[in-house]
Amino acid sequence: MCCTDLMKMSVGVNDQLLKTGEAQRVKNIESIWEEVGMNIKDYEYIVEIEAQGSISKAADRLSITPGALSKYLNRIEKELSIQLFKRIGNQFVPTKAGLRYVELGRVIMNVDEQLKRDIAGMIECGDAALHLGVPRGMNSFIMERLLPGFYEQFESEQVVIERGGSKALISMVEDGKLDVCIAYASDRKPNLIYQKLAHVEPVLAVPAGSLLLTETKKKTASGYPILDNDSWFNEAFISITTSTYSGRIVEEMFSKYGKRPPVKLYVGDTETALSAVENNLGNTIVLALPQTDRMVRFLALPYMIDHGVDVYAVTRRNGYHSESMEALIKIAQKYYSCI
Repeated sequence: MCCTDLMKMSVGVNDQLLKTGEAQRVKNIESIWEEVGMNIKDYEYIVEIEAQGSISKAADRLSITPGALSKYLNRIEKELSIQLFKRIGNQFVPTKAGLRYVELGRVIMNVDEQLKRDIAGMIECGDAALHLGVPRGMNSFIMERLLPGFYEQFESEQVVIERGGSKALISMVEDGKLDVCIAYASDRKPNLIYQKLAHVEPVLAVPAGSLLLTETKKKTASGYPILDNDSWFNEAFISITTSTYSGRIVEEMFSKYGKRPPVKLYVGDTETALSAVENNLGNTIVLALPQTDRMVRFLALPYMIDHGVDVYAVTRRNGYHSESMEALIKIAQKYYSCI
């Protein structure tokens, strides 16, 4: 096996680990090399014989018997159909072919060690895991619905979660920093795949015991009760920063209608706003999410229905789509189909 072949095969193993996301199941990285037919010992043994100039000294350093090492050398020379060492008494002097073998052998051994260190580092840092990006307001959905459903199918899979705004998450997918993200999008980039999860509308999030729930009259096609009066303008409101889609459309609505509810709390993300609602600090407006165990209920507002946006699972068009990633997307689609 030449050095080029080894490097190609080593890179292939590295890619396999990163693509499958199963690196955490590898008990012994050395076994990966054995599976693809690499025998680094072939090089280690020949390099050590050259370094010591003696079978007995090399065998001692390699912790094997001189007889076993001699048989090993004879086998390698037979496979290569060329002599690697001249036997001069007890000394083993490398031939021209032997020197070349040792030279490339050292390179191969260095590559092997570097790859082992790199892969071990990737496993430790989670780089071989499935990297998922989600908007900050989806914490309950991710932890209560998406991940439990995912781990029913992929019990030992590693998942690394990155939270952020939709634009930032999509850029991270594009740059290869994320495998997949759930994001809101109105425009599409040609180098990405957008698998639609649902069309979601802004809804009024209220505590589970809110009296506003008794004032609704009918439901939308999505199943949300419609609150067709302005009584919620008299209740405390949780304001979300306009750097979020929810925050922007709410501010636009307030400006358009020339009125706003009394703001009790200003927050920087949807997750914090929903937590505040759950703790009866007020109401807020967010993009609809799949139902979770959170003590929050969603009400449709007639003047917000036309402000909906599509939510997608976004992946790279030329990226590797593992079985686990595709399964995760299907689980997300299942829950979003109930909205």
